[in-house]
Amino acid sequence: MMLDHALARVPYGRAVAVCCARVTALRPAPLGDCDMPSLKDIVEAMGASWPAALAIFIASVALLGADHLEMRYLQALPSWSLGAAFISAITSGSILIVALLQQTIGLAMRPIRRRRYKAAEAAHVESLNDLPQPEMWLLAWAVANQTQVFAGPYFNPYIKALIAKGLLQIPGGHHHTDETPLLIPDHIWKALKDDWKNQPQLQELVGLRPFDRWQ
Repeated sequence: MMLDHALARVPYGRAVAVCCARVTALRPAPLGDCDMPSLKDIVEAMGASWPAALAIFIASVALLGADHLEMRYLQALPSWSLGAAFISAITSGSILIVALLQQTIGLAMRPIRRRRYKAAEAAHVESLNDLPQPEMWLLAWAVANQTQVFAGPYFNPYIKALIAKGLLQIPGGHHHTDETPLLIPDHIWKALKDDWKNQPQLQELVGLRPFDRWQ
């Protein structure tokens, strides 16, 4: 403490005192004073990636196997090392089993998720049949001008309605409300192009300014 106060009185002394305190705090405690791992520590360990868990598992099993074979070089290890190796083997093995189960379940669920996703997209496309005429006109204009992305006033009621229905999306970033970029989702865009290709009435919409009609 006296050294800390003395250093604080000289130029740069305070910084040196802080460094000394940090070094003291980083000194390892004696083995007898080590605390047992908490539940939080165990949960964090369970979140380790499987390659790290596999490396720990192999090392722990190798150490336990060497002890079973009574190899002489293990006599220099502390008495608690085999217990730590046993706990590490159980923990890392559990992590590997959980990771394997997650991968297996993920692979099994992938076709189910794909079918659900396709069904949701199909229902979304089907909702185009119930659109009011102004909202459908905007989408038809986009198809006629071959633009999946266009800009428009955010507070236009028809744009807000299409955004709420998921038929228009706003890309990320900062945008001006008068010129908000709008994106037609890929599955909606494909369905619109497939349904309206070679439609002669779309030619009337080419080159028009779509939002002038509501000003």
